[in-house]
Amino acid sequence: MQKWRMEQLLPQVLIVTRWNNKSEFQFNKDSNQLWTLFVIEKGSLRFRIATKQGIAGSGELLLCPPDIPFEREVLEPLSFLSIYFRLFIPDGDEIREDQSLLPGMAGKLIIQDWGRVLSSCSYMERWRIDKDELGLQRKRLLLQDIWQLHAVEKEEGSQGSHMPRPDALMEHAEQWLRDNLASTVSIRRISDELGLSPVQFTRRFRSVYQATPSDYLSALRLRRVCRLLAETTLTLEQIAAKCGYESGLYVSRIFSKKMHMSPSQYRKAHHL
Repeated sequence: MQKWRMEQLLPQVLIVTRWNNKSEFQFNKDSNQLWTLFVIEKGSLRFRIATKQGIAGSGELLLCPPDIPFEREVLEPLSFLSIYFRLFIPDGDEIREDQSLLPGMAGKLIIQDWGRVLSSCSYMERWRIDKDELGLQRKRLLLQDIWQLHAVEKEEGSQGSHMPRPDALMEHAEQWLRDNLASTVSIRRISDELGLSPVQFTRRFRSVYQATPSDYLSALRLRRVCRLLAETTLTLEQIAAKCGYESGLYVSRIFSKKMHMSPSQYRKAHHL
């Protein structure tokens, strides 16, 4: 059976819904006849999709194939976009199984350029009720843009098409980065504690997470900034202290560059 990459396929977006500050799911285990994509903007949940399980949070995506039980439990109140769609290969046949994709995509997906994802989702939400040919084409192109972005980042990060193997040492390092976002992080210090050289550490981490430790840390910090802007009234100086940045001015500069909008614009959009 021929296997396809997600970016080669033609999605037909049927339903786009937004949920804000959702504290629990009506059903903790559910399945759908369509492909389901959660784009998580804030909060976190525990999930299980077939053999994939774990915790997903702000700045991450969850993909569930049709007819596969999607188990989920809210850990922190969730704001997310849910996208329900069908997938077709270029000759028109429908794809309904993750095994038809190369590699299997079900479970958690991470895209570093989160600003690009949010922009695509914002436009998709704007046209969510449009059912004419133009509306369907726009939503298809926007979802394809997300897949293309994921594919490009994966190719640049992994330098190959094989799936990374589990690496307990790198999982420990990743959790350490999450726990120390507000601190000054030294890659050399982490490398020494892991018994690796900085080059070895960077290579192993990148093979698992498709990003260098420094880039991954930057993405984590940016996602925390997004969450604090959306959920609190903290000043940029206070946010900087909680996210490991030297000043509020630096936060503003980095945020505007990565998210293509100012922190105040982002906060205003989340406090309507």
